[in-house]
Amino acid sequence: MEPVDRVVDVEASVPGVRKRRRRSASEKKASSPSWEHDLRTRSRHSEKKIMASMVGGVALLVLVAVLFASLSKSPSGPTPSRPEPERSIAIEPQEGGESPTDVLPDIPTFLHTAQPLAKVFLEATTVPELLATVRRPEISSQRMAQRYPDGKVEAPGLQSFAEDGAVVIEATTATVKVRIGNFEQRDLYFVRTGEGWRVDWESWVGWSDLSWDTFAEKAPREPGRFRVRVKPIIYYNFGFSDERKWRSYLIESPDGSHRFFGYVERGSRVDGLINLADNPAGGDFILELGFPADNIGRNQVLIHDRIAVGWVEPEKVDSP
Repeated sequence: MEPVDRVVDVEASVPGVRKRRRRSASEKKASSPSWEHDLRTRSRHSEKKIMASMVGGVALLVLVAVLFASLSKSPSGPTPSRPEPERSIAIEPQEGGESPTDVLPDIPTFLHTAQPLAKVFLEATTVPELLATVRRPEISSQRMAQRYPDGKVEAPGLQSFAEDGAVVIEATTATVKVRIGNFEQRDLYFVRTGEGWRVDWESWVGWSDLSWDTFAEKAPREPGRFRVRVKPIIYYNFGFSDERKWRSYLIESPDGSHRFFGYVERGSRVDGLINLADNPAGGDFILELGFPADNIGRNQVLIHDRIAVGWVEPEKVDSP
């Protein structure tokens, strides 16, 4: 008999030997630890997020570059005009009182009135034209007759009005920066009167009771009113050598052409009214000045009174 080939199942025929079979992919996946599966899942999600962020970042950079390029190009049409700066209003308290918020004028109305008034004032060529714009014309007319004996005025002109946007308002006065024909910038003072706002001519020209040449030449003992710039100084000499009794100041005319040493008695009423201890730069005043009896120094004067801080005269005036 021919031998017959047989396939022997070893695992089935040999006791204790188990038959092993290949596991499917799904079974392998199911048998993997859960943390390993979660890690691989999170890794794939992170990669997707990183790729999305990179794409978004590149798009943002491209957008910024396009906007920058468009803004840097010069416009084809006319350049738009710059808007005028908003006018800022500084509220100054009255001396010895509170801020006059209850009597402040309407600012747009003030500027609407003040600008054409300033134009007429600064472009006037005759005394009558000036008098139509100033406060107290009955007093100013007498002073103008001395300053303009022929009635003609050299007009400074007006280049700009409040170009820096600042207006300083007090209860009855206002200060505006103006630029005149020679491009010099100066303060122009307005005073609110019963007839409305008017220009203070005396502060504009630095009016004083005597010309500075006359004051220096004649050295009057009788005090007169002068618009001056005052600065603290240490100078004690001749009749004013006792610095325990006197306080010294440098007195300068508005145009800077005349200088004097002014003295006031320490502790007096006038000493307290000037009081520049905390202001070494000094300030503008209307003072009553006169020469001492001995007049040894020739350039030393007595400060008899302080009429006003600044160059705007108080409403009550005793002399023209």
